[in-house]
Amino acid sequence: AQYNLSVVILPPNPFVTTYSRMPSSSPTSLFAGRLIYNENTLIRLTSMSAYISTMGGGFFLCRYLSTAVAMARQQCRIALIRGDEEMAFKCRINE
Repeated sequence: AQYNLSVVILPPNPFVTTYSRMPSSSPTSLFAGRLIYNENTLIRLTSMSAYISTMGGGFFLCRYLSTAVAMARQQCRIALIRGDEEMAFKCRINE
C-alpha cells in the first residue's frame, strides 16, 4: 500500500510575532533538532550510496563480480533505509 504523507513545518512558537531574520544553526526546539538530525542523516546516506555505486561500477568493470554484487546489495539496503524503492529495484538488477 502506498501512502501520501504531507509534512507541515510550523515555527517553534506560533504565538511569537517577531522572529530574527538572521539565520541560526542552533535548534530552537526538540522538533527542529530532530529535523536537522534526520536531514543530516539523509545527506550522509545519499553520499554513501553514490560512493558505493561508483565503487561497485569499478569493481564490475574490473571483473570482480562477487564484490560488485555485495556492493549492489549494500546500496539496496541504503536505498530502502532512505525510502527510495525505485533505486532499490535498480540495485537488485545487478544481483
